[in-house]
Amino acid sequence: MMSKKNISCLVAACGAAVTVAGVAAADPAVINISGATLFENFFRAPASTNDFYDVDGDGVCGNCPGNIAESLARDFAATSINPYNDPAGTTLHWVVQYRSTGSGNGFAELVSSGNVWETGNEAGAPNLAASRAENAYANREKYIDLDLPTTFSDPDINIENVGGYPFMQQMMGPTPYLARPYTTPGVASGGGAQVTLAVSDVPSSWFVFNNDAAPKWNKKPGEPGYGDSGIVTKNQDGTTATTLGKLKSLGNLELFDPNNPPPVTADNVVFDTPIAVVPVAAMVNYGVGYEQMKASDLRYLQLTGRTKCGENLMAITRDAGSGTRNGFQTSLGMDSSWGQGENVGDKDSENLEFTQPGSL
Repeated sequence: MMSKKNISCLVAACGAAVTVAGVAAADPAVINISGATLFENFFRAPASTNDFYDVDGDGVCGNCPGNIAESLARDFAATSINPYNDPAGTTLHWVVQYRSTGSGNGFAELVSSGNVWETGNEAGAPNLAASRAENAYANREKYIDLDLPTTFSDPDINIENVGGYPFMQQMMGPTPYLARPYTTPGVASGGGAQVTLAVSDVPSSWFVFNNDAAPKWNKKPGEPGYGDSGIVTKNQDGTTATTLGKLKSLGNLELFDPNNPPPVTADNVVFDTPIAVVPVAAMVNYGVGYEQMKASDLRYLQLTGRTKCGENLMAITRDAGSGTRNGFQTSLGMDSSWGQGENVGDKDSENLEFTQPGSL
């Protein structure tokens, strides 16, 4: 079960038109988010944690008399004497930790670690490894840097905690999602970590593979065989790299089906809540002789690395865990697990099952 402080966060983040009373507590609730690189700038902005519905019940909020913007997740730095309290002495309500991993990879982290406690140190929790995140932030303070993915040299990362998280969750008691007592980097905080929610550029169903039938390039999300191409990238010398195309497993979770709603006691259901509309476009280089390109040619390029007439152009894609890639290719009427074009090599040297990295 989630603490009421966590539920308050989810309701506010999803934009539900309700008012939620806050719960006073000495320690903040930890909200662990994984997902789209596209949303990194959003979670770096102070406004992303502003209180609009008076979540903490103090009468100060954007929708309260006076329309005062109050952030419930104060800026954090590991050098703070007391990272929970601001100079005015008010208690921090939330710790929002965001891992920028890619949409599909964030969804996979929700599947693997959304209802299972990950414990131990950075080396002992591969499903939330720090090296899997391009960047990561705790209340907007970066603790994992894209330029330093395996050196852990950022001063705010705590490699004695799961995923390098600066803050861990309590696990036990009536409020298991509240923060453990803060410890400085290099000192284990104890407790555990769960992924509270995942942010994706596309609906969850677009990232879930179905292996109940033979795969085919034009399968639609949810159809038997969708997302299960199993195609592999090749190195430049012709040797096999890693599996590229296969999308993500739903594990023991279920996608919400409004036509067949789950029982109210179900705790393994994934709910999608649209929060933004983002355009995805193909950039065509004038140097290849095109000012515009037909969708059918773009589809051929993504599937084969050639246009319909056989013209050999380089179509750049991201890995299969990218929501930008998924949204672009699925919108072209193709199963994005097939969209490798002519790319070569691996995204990185690791190949944990839940991330299934592909080519750049």
